[in-house]
Amino acid sequence: MLTSILLLYNRSGEQQIVLFKEKASVVGLILKAKSLSLNTLITDEPICGYGVHFENNSYILFKERSTDCAVSDRVYTIADPQELVEEHKLPSSLNFSLASGLQNIFFMPPDPFVFFDGIFASGEKSISISNVDGSTSVDLKINSSGQISQ
Repeated sequence: MLTSILLLYNRSGEQQIVLFKEKASVVGLILKAKSLSLNTLITDEPICGYGVHFENNSYILFKERSTDCAVSDRVYTIADPQELVEEHKLPSSLNFSLASGLQNIFFMPPDPFVFFDGIFASGEKSISISNVDGSTSVDLKINSSGQISQ
């Protein structure tokens, strides 16, 4: 009986480790997008900024290319392969749960300005990663100034 309890506890611990590892990866990619957007000010390439796109069980670092950033849509366009910088996939045992249908977080220099799905950010948005059965999850929140809290 003690062995079965230890095995159950061990599996629960493993699930928590996988969730926290993926959360750290998502946070790292959001911070990378923010950092890269600040660096666009010193490049010659016409880049308006960088963002993270969430779709199904993948999250994508993308760059928005445009000669006129004022009319840029600030969202990831699958049809434009030049926007893709890197792609990550959640393990098949995990799912995203995104607040209000959130798909894109975008950073535009110089501050950087933050946009949620192409609209200037206000308030905060939540991202939750959970196991498939929904019994365990981890959350993170990003606010309108690009700060991430947990």
